[in-house]
Amino acid sequence: MTDVTVIGAGSAGIAAALAAARAGASTILLESSNQLGGQGTHALVHTFCGLYHNDRPEYLNPGIPVEIAEAMLSRSGQSAPERMGKVYVLHQEPAIYADLLQSLCANEPNLEVYLHSPLETISGNYLINGELHTRTIVDTTGNALVAQALGAPTQTSPKDQQQQPAQIAEVTNLKERLTPSDRLQIAALLVRAVKNEQLPQSALGTHLRNATTGNRAFLTLDGSKAISEIHTYLAAHHPAFAGSTCHPAKSQGQRESTRWRGTYTLTAADLLAARRFPDDIALASWPLETRYTTKGPKFQHLPAPAGIPLRALTSPQFPGIFTAGRCLSADPGAHASIRVIGTALATGQAAGFHAAAFAREKAPSTRNGVRYFPEI
Repeated sequence: MTDVTVIGAGSAGIAAALAAARAGASTILLESSNQLGGQGTHALVHTFCGLYHNDRPEYLNPGIPVEIAEAMLSRSGQSAPERMGKVYVLHQEPAIYADLLQSLCANEPNLEVYLHSPLETISGNYLINGELHTRTIVDTTGNALVAQALGAPTQTSPKDQQQQPAQIAEVTNLKERLTPSDRLQIAALLVRAVKNEQLPQSALGTHLRNATTGNRAFLTLDGSKAISEIHTYLAAHHPAFAGSTCHPAKSQGQRESTRWRGTYTLTAADLLAARRFPDDIALASWPLETRYTTKGPKFQHLPAPAGIPLRALTSPQFPGIFTAGRCLSADPGAHASIRVIGTALATGQAAGFHAAAFAREKAPSTRNGVRYFPEI
């Protein structure tokens, strides 16, 4: 019998597993793929969003989010986050992130990690895949796979509110790092190519960002699989891309997901009103970032950090199961904010702490009114 089993080793799952193990719980982390990191490694998502306050580069949630952000700053040679419009983001390197997560997990004596271990079956008494018996579970699969396996209520966004996935590639061996002038030239090239029907209309949504080091860049498209086609065109028409190599991500960057229908469903109205709850376990500051088309994002900014209640991480039908990251209980608007990596680290940390407390005491996540989560 293990205390806590975390299913899914994306950012939320890593934070949950570390938090549970550090709280003294025997913890197992199951990941279906061959690598830790989820979207941050498999899909080449190259920014941490949601780490900072709305209007300043100060960390929003304490603990593991800060630990990982500071390690990424150090390992990637960055001195500070970058301001993008009204928000701050931290650039990250997928390869560095994967190595960092492996190191953090390896240093936790209470944590065992199993790769190539998909969720196949789960019973009501929390027997996983017919052999792993656990006191409590944290579902960070991104698509509420635990809920689906147990027949628990779930929710999905209506078709007209479903987010476009991200198609990302790393471009290496550029002649030079891209400058603002290069980006203007590239934008003009792509407009001309679309007008001449040399590239699809979706190419107009191409976004390029330099990697933190070297002559490398990340190329991103929303809802299109034309990345290789666009790279080939740029290699033939822009000098910086001549001789460069395109490395598409192993998987799409999924923004949309199936979510638990929890004890409470966090709403867009909650976030836009900067609502706080008595059972807050993390704060959200990232705008409601919607990407319904390939033309780019639309942002609704929060007036101040908003609370995320523990009830959005719990199931009324299944005590002892917690969720975090993209599959916690939220409506489509709120999901467009809380799905980002920085917030996922914070909700994962909270889920891990509370799962460890539940396993230890077979009770909800407080003891004598004392919370097991750092003050936010």
